Amino acid sequence: MFNRFKNSRYEVLFSTPFLLSLAGCAKDDPALPNDAPDRTVVCRAGDGTRSAPEPGTLALGKQLENPFSLENMQEAIMSIKTRSLPLPLLNRMTGEMMNEFIKLDRLPFLSPTHLYVRFDPKNTEELDLLQADTTLVLYAFPLDYEILGEGEMPRQEVTYDPETLEATATAPVESLYASVPVTQALPEGIAHTILEYLFIPDDMDEDIAEEIGIAPLSPDFSELLIDQSMYLTKNISLEDLQLETRGSSGWNPQGVIRAYDDHVGDYVAVPHAKVRTRRWFTTKYTYTDKNGYFRISKTYKRPANYSIAWESHDWDVRDGSFFQAYYNGPKRKGEWNLDINNGKSLRYATITRALYHHFYGPNNPFERVNSRHKTKVAYKHKSSGSNTIAHFTYPHLKNIKPDIVVYKGYKGTYETPTHVMIESTYHELGHCAMYHTSVGANEYSDGKYTKYNKTIRESWATMMGWFMATAEYEHLKHPLFKIKGWDYDYNRPVAGLSRIVRNIVYFDVPHNDNGQNMSKDWYEIYDYYQEYTPIFIDLVDNSNQKEYYRLFEPYNSAIYPDDKICIKAYSALVDVLYQSTNLTELKANLLANCDRLGTTREAIEDYFAFYNI
Repeated sequence: MFNRFKNSRYEVLFSTPFLLSLAGCAKDDPALPNDAPDRTVVCRAGDGTRSAPEPGTLALGKQLENPFSLENMQEAIMSIKTRSLPLPLLNRMTGEMMNEFIKLDRLPFLSPTHLYVRFDPKNTEELDLLQADTTLVLYAFPLDYEILGEGEMPRQEVTYDPETLEATATAPVESLYASVPVTQALPEGIAHTILEYLFIPDDMDEDIAEEIGIAPLSPDFSELLIDQSMYLTKNISLEDLQLETRGSSGWNPQGVIRAYDDHVGDYVAVPHAKVRTRRWFTTKYTYTDKNGYFRISKTYKRPANYSIAWESHDWDVRDGSFFQAYYNGPKRKGEWNLDINNGKSLRYATITRALYHHFYGPNNPFERVNSRHKTKVAYKHKSSGSNTIAHFTYPHLKNIKPDIVVYKGYKGTYETPTHVMIESTYHELGHCAMYHTSVGANEYSDGKYTKYNKTIRESWATMMGWFMATAEYEHLKHPLFKIKGWDYDYNRPVAGLSRIVRNIVYFDVPHNDNGQNMSKDWYEIYDYYQEYTPIFIDLVDNSNQKEYYRLFEPYNSAIYPDDKICIKAYSALVDVLYQSTNLTELKANLLANCDRLGTTREAIEDYFAFYNI
């Protein structure tokens, strides 16, 4: 094995013992990082058999001989030179490929193109910095092992000291694995171990080629070299290799990612899910489109490992407070169509739907989160222990804490329906957007945000949750709320949507989630309704609940808001929002801008009479 490299950065000896031993089921047998206490560790028995993991989880199988190590790639080159491999492999050599081989063979030694690295962050701050590095493609398990099973990887919940940010779990917080190009600097200050020096011939760009002193290799020669090494390391048989060589030119990963929706009663598309395909140390990825469809341009000959990283340039969905959320899919050849219907993954997919529509969807005319860091949404697969399933956290504390925390449910074992989780996520994203807009460049200062009283903050977020969820389900042709029509010409209700043009007005059927059922009594008695008012919903909707009750429930003597306001000038409404720290200021600013907002002073006065303002 070669023990030095042309560049002084790689003048090291290969004397460090390799990562883990797999002899039987000894105490140092590999288990997934942060092995959960309720998970059975999968060990390899002495006879080479392995047990299967529990459904919906994954575990490590046996360690594989690495065909991309410098040693094995050098042996593959030597086997070409000595023609020591079976003739069918070498018959693929053409004149141009032979020229590439000669140039490669003339090198005094083979230099690495990539480093196989294990990162061991010792606290949550280092883990966050590592996960925020968009140049790294990280995995929570070693890349040279069999992966048994499919689904989520169990992690232990980690808490931290708010002063030191030290995790309560034993260090490292979580080991992460990556293949890093030799041209890329490793993150400073984070403990790491170089597990292997790699030569990946089909993953060299111009910078890597210049660094190691060779021209990028052609796809044909790269595949030949990889095939040689795969055969030498017994990762593929000669028979299978010959079949693949005679077979098709390859396949492209593609498929559809969907998740079950309780309200729709069927699977719906998950847009902007980051789908990854991995062959050993090389990962290619893309995002699903609005219909949940994806296609990766990389052509494979053999099966590839599919997975989903629930993150994008603008957000991270976390498994608990700190760990990146993943779905680890199958190793297969051909398309991957995934329908997610339970577990953490259903929640990750549901939250991703809301994140996509908030950040990129066409139905959000209001402020979107605009911060200097990715929005972190922590999902905790347990009850919140309170009457809420989600909450917004001010993003201070070195920005390590999640911005939003979403729970499986509340009040014990209650599990939140997916459509409620979507609305709650939109609600908290409304808080985030308002926070970052109000604090401006100094995004770790709460002072400007908290000058708005809780009624303004929570009522605005309530409107965002209602508006975005309503728009999404209308697009899915499964409206969240029922409507009723009243024919004023005949002074009677209308059954369904009438195609006959008459003097018909449609009203939202009052419901707690659309804020149309809040009476004067409820507002004045319950503190909750004095903060989570439907005031901004009423400003933008086209339904008047006072008229609804007069027409459909005249026996109901409760007093409801007289809502004759329907603002569609959304940017002007946002301007009014940021000028108003309480309801009194909100009314005054609405009156001052009524022409710009497309409403009247009379309508504003009549509406705010409900709030005694």
